[in-house]
Amino acid sequence: MLKIGKVAVDPNLILAPISGVTDTYFRRLVKRLGGCGLLYSEMISAEGLCRQHSKTLSYLKFASEEKPLTIQLYGCDPIRMAEAARLVEKTGADIVDINVGCPTPKVVRQGSGAALMRELDRVEKIIVQVKERISIPLTVKMRAGWSQDTLNYLEVARRAAVSGADAICFHPRTRSQRLSGAADWSLIRKLREAVSVPVIGSGDIAAPHDALRMEAETGCQGLMIGRAAIKNPWLFRQVKDLRQGKQVYLPSLEERKKFMLDYLSLAERGEEDPRVAAAKGKRVVIYLSRKLPQTTLFRRRLGVAGSIHQLKEIVEEFFDQLLRKDSSSRELPYHGISPEGIPPT
Repeated sequence: MLKIGKVAVDPNLILAPISGVTDTYFRRLVKRLGGCGLLYSEMISAEGLCRQHSKTLSYLKFASEEKPLTIQLYGCDPIRMAEAARLVEKTGADIVDINVGCPTPKVVRQGSGAALMRELDRVEKIIVQVKERISIPLTVKMRAGWSQDTLNYLEVARRAAVSGADAICFHPRTRSQRLSGAADWSLIRKLREAVSVPVIGSGDIAAPHDALRMEAETGCQGLMIGRAAIKNPWLFRQVKDLRQGKQVYLPSLEERKKFMLDYLSLAERGEEDPRVAAAKGKRVVIYLSRKLPQTTLFRRRLGVAGSIHQLKEIVEEFFDQLLRKDSSSRELPYHGISPEGIPPT
């Protein structure tokens, strides 16, 4: 179990924040599958919250079943970040996270995200001011540095911990790398040894055994999973199975279909604008299809669908075809397609 301030995270497996995917509907479904101890919201603009922008406020939606939940903020103004954190606490969220790692140009140009890795005094001021305005735990999600020539993660983390951060979430790539190359897990171990607060490791956990290997190699107290989990939401349960010495669970095609349809239904009920629901549904179903065979035509059809109803029809037809081929094939069934490193059973 991982403790972040007064919040117990059990198990210590965490869904990473991914813009456009980890909304309240996706998070609820991941939690229902079991194995995930903490959920993160999509990254939310502190400035947008302070200005009460309706679209930004919509990112704060969550259901009680998602708790414990971390709301992640980005921004570069200490006063606005502190005010936004206060608003987050009022929603009933369990933890506030400050993003000091997002590499996307839109965020960096504003002086936020990974740009803060070059402004340590500003990071310190943000943490101090946020901490003064909230009573719930505060975490910081960061990278190794701006570039390979400026690996200042140890200094950033030390300052964050001294300023009041209750945990550090660390992705050991630089801003320049974005998601290319390999995450250098040796940096997680160095960070773990340098600070007294819990360290959550992130980066290149693609399969259950990767999670256990990161834990063993780095000594980190928590594990954050992002890209692999949106292609395989059962990954948290699979890590838990591997830890307990059980046969690793492999979802059937029917279960994969149900996850997609459940997401579409939740979005349909939860969004006031049907166009927004359809856009969300299209994006998430395309992500979820990445571990499946024969998806080229499927994705093309999803791309031109204009409503949740059409999306549901396309999903139903696609899986009906797969299931017919599955039952008639002498080869391994499609539901035997497993995460990397786990042989089909």
